[in-house]
Amino acid sequence: MTPESDRADAVDKPIVFVGQMGVGKSTLGRLLASALDRPFVDSDEYIRRDTGRNAREVAESVGVEDLHALELEALADALTTDGVVVAAAASVIDSERGRSLLDESICVWVDRPGSTEGEHRREVGDSENLAARRPLFESAADLVLSGEGGPEEYLGRALAGLEDTFGIAGPG
Repeated sequence: MTPESDRADAVDKPIVFVGQMGVGKSTLGRLLASALDRPFVDSDEYIRRDTGRNAREVAESVGVEDLHALELEALADALTTDGVVVAAAASVIDSERGRSLLDESICVWVDRPGSTEGEHRREVGDSENLAARRPLFESAADLVLSGEGGPEEYLGRALAGLEDTFGIAGPG
């Protein structure tokens, strides 16, 4: 494919936010979906709607492995919606299937300092060392958002990166 055809194909591709827990994927995903007038799916909300429980409760009742399977299911199901913006669970990066699903999308890694990852990790009962995921996030990412700033600054970086790299134009 040529760079021009890659950019044309990207216009309708799903956009998936990945990153450690607590970095603001859900907030950023909602903002970007609104700015681009696209549907939005949050993995945590999907699980809550599907099971009637939050991630912590699912992990406590059926175990972390089953929670991670539900998180993969949430991503796979979300990707069936054209042009969707997804806030994916951090665990999707851990499996071949998750990384394969991310290959079907524009994968945006939110690498934000000062996250509340420890607080969120305790909430879902996931004691994994999230730093081990860093190389996986780096490998999967089509676009990396990093540095200081709040949601609006990160939204600006996301919109600029999507337009510059993929030709996906934001508002205005």
